[in-house]
Amino acid sequence: MTMHRGRSQRGTAFAYLGITLFALVGFTGLAVDLGRSYVIKSNLSKAVDAAALAAARTIGEGQSAARDEANKIFNVNFRNGYLGVTSVQNPPLIDFSVAADDSNVITVSSRAVLPTTFMQIAGFTNINVSASGQATPGRSVPITTRSSRPLSSSCRTSTRTRTASRW
Repeated sequence: MTMHRGRSQRGTAFAYLGITLFALVGFTGLAVDLGRSYVIKSNLSKAVDAAALAAARTIGEGQSAARDEANKIFNVNFRNGYLGVTSVQNPPLIDFSVAADDSNVITVSSRAVLPTTFMQIAGFTNINVSASGQATPGRSVPITTRSSRPLSSSCRTSTRTRTASRW
């Protein structure tokens, strides 16, 4: 005995296909646009960290010199228009403050606006990305380096101390 499908069930496969394709494009767009925003966030974080370290290194010459150096380093590390960024807070916001132990604290922060590509279908036109970095002059950070050519049969490890002062 065979069952005949009624007219009301014709074309439902196309409706399911359309819904599935819309969801697939949405998730693809989410992956692409959020991936781009993650890369921009990473590079913006690197730029503000580098700017904060540069300001900490030159704070001894005054806040104006430290601000100029921070702006210069920020601009080298994060260029306008990177990966389609339409708006960058440039120069970045630079704040000089004093901590409880009387040490200078330099905070650098910036924002960027990334226009979306695929997510515009869902009504999201921009992704706002922000980053902030702090540095304190004269603080030592141990860095472990490994020699590429061992002096003996075993690899030697040396520890250097890096400060945020002029070298």
